[in-house]
Amino acid sequence: MIKIIRLLQVTLLAYLFTSCNRGHVRDIDYTVGCLKMSIPDTMKLVEGKGIDSYSGCILNKRTNDTLLQLEYGKRNIIFSLQENVPAVRSIDDQALMVSQHIKMQPETDLVFSDSPQEDEDEKVFAKNYYYYDTIHSIVAKVVRPKRIGKGMSGIYMPKLKDGNSFSMYGDNLDSLNDRTVMKIAVSIRYANEYK
Repeated sequence: MIKIIRLLQVTLLAYLFTSCNRGHVRDIDYTVGCLKMSIPDTMKLVEGKGIDSYSGCILNKRTNDTLLQLEYGKRNIIFSLQENVPAVRSIDDQALMVSQHIKMQPETDLVFSDSPQEDEDEKVFAKNYYYYDTIHSIVAKVVRPKRIGKGMSGIYMPKLKDGNSFSMYGDNLDSLNDRTVMKIAVSIRYANEYK
């Protein structure tokens, strides 16, 4: 009899631990211009004060750290997620600069390579990968870091139905935040359409 009671107690405890939903994260829908997106309830959308466009950011509610920047407005003023890729020069150029005592500034975007033209053409020294995709029938340029924690994660939608553009991006994100950005990105849809 004691064994049966003990077994019931263990079973009840196991049920309680597995049925608790304490870690469940809900998504909350927010509207930005003509778009709607779902953001985890652990985050919050904070609107900025744009002069001729919408600006905002998504913050972590617990730490108040900025996860993403958001921009919505005319195409020529919205950040299109372009990266400044360093110029690539020949190793011989480096030796020439050293022999002529030309000092390089540490912040200069210049790298040296044995095959500079090939490396520049293939964007070997870029931090990010770029590709186009559609998200709920909206064409989007997606940017992903080559290495998590060093680069940009986000999307740029150059032409929306209302003639505006939208970008959402975060820099140097850890793997968890990178996945959150992509989850938010694939939730983006026109506000007047169903999910």
